[in-house]
Amino acid sequence: MAQRISRAKQSIAASRFRSACPPRPSAPQRLGAVLQALYLIFNEGYSTTSGARAQSTDLSNEAIRLTRMLARASHLTTTEVAGLLALMLLTDAGAPHARGRTASSFRSTNRIARSGTIG
Repeated sequence: MAQRISRAKQSIAASRFRSACPPRPSAPQRLGAVLQALYLIFNEGYSTTSGARAQSTDLSNEAIRLTRMLARASHLTTTEVAGLLALMLLTDAGAPHARGRTASSFRSTNRIARSGTIG
């Protein structure tokens, strides 16, 4: 899975594809599917379904990074996005690889909460 993502990133970089947020009217309709996909990616990274390793931190970290990007997009920020980000950070904080970095993750989430994006 990680190799597929890596190859996809390289292909996108080579094609110089520019991504953009969907138009505001259609964004809420698409948001649920995006959040589901991010949660599936996170879960696969947190507890892999195949392979020698029990966890694939690159997948879970990428899902957290993308969810943070959604949380920063002013017209896409909802309680669902903030809730998913909080769930990912709390789950990831208990993972063996996360020792020592939880404080910065929670500071970031707290900053989002103080900005008024969490109802």
